[in-house]
Amino acid sequence: MADDVVWPLVFYSVTVALVTSGPNFHHFTWVSILSLGAYSALACVGVEQYFFWTFMSIQAKVIFGVIVMSAAQCGVFERAYESNGALGFILGNFAMHYLPALLAMFMARREHVYCGAVRAFGQAWTSLAIFLCWMYHDKPMDVYNCRMSSSLGFVGILIIMLATKSVIVHLHP
Repeated sequence: MADDVVWPLVFYSVTVALVTSGPNFHHFTWVSILSLGAYSALACVGVEQYFFWTFMSIQAKVIFGVIVMSAAQCGVFERAYESNGALGFILGNFAMHYLPALLAMFMARREHVYCGAVRAFGQAWTSLAIFLCWMYHDKPMDVYNCRMSSSLGFVGILIIMLATKSVIVHLHP
């Protein structure tokens, strides 16, 4: 049992350190990092299965958004590159946007991933509600300095939800 708590406790501690260091919650990435802390805290007490698909769906939105916004050359990524240089940008981008999903997959137990389609769908829809609340409060095209239609965000979220549904159906025959 003690071994089951070590990694979640480490991830939780790192997340708390990051979140208390002055994050900008106007960026959805910080919501995803905060959700890593919640997932890790739940793992410490053995109930992370109630949050796995919510967390992974949030991560999918972040990863998809970063790819699309990078391709669209949104100003936030250009400024990060100019401020941090190529190596700092690559390492920071990986740590902020991709590493949380990898850490959660590392922590996940098989029975939490294969938790039943109804529970997984409910959790995925919870992540959509979290994202839509954030999107209502903070206008993504302004926050990230993107020159593309905000309706693309809704199309992207629809694609992510359909992909999540496909993964869940595939994992829960």
